[in-house]
Amino acid sequence: MLLARVLNNKGYYFEAHEVVEKFWLRCDCPEKKLLQAVIQTAIANMHLENRNLKSYSRMKKLALENLKPYRGVICTVEVENLKEELRKERGFLKF
Repeated sequence: MLLARVLNNKGYYFEAHEVVEKFWLRCDCPEKKLLQAVIQTAIANMHLENRNLKSYSRMKKLALENLKPYRGVICTVEVENLKEELRKERGFLKF
């Protein structure tokens, strides 16, 4: 997850998505929706980069929905910080 965070926060959104997706596809754990939210966050950034604001907003909404049951730090993700990022009006998202 740390690699995905570094990639995302440096603007390598597709690569961040790919790193997490490899784990998400194989995951059969309670954190699966959290991983999906991280993927959706990176995808939201890709959409913003391409000026696709409708898809950007949709991915943010889906990610927030997937994060609802989580609190604290999970898989190195500070969940409350990510939720706050997703609530931003507009801008590239960090996790």
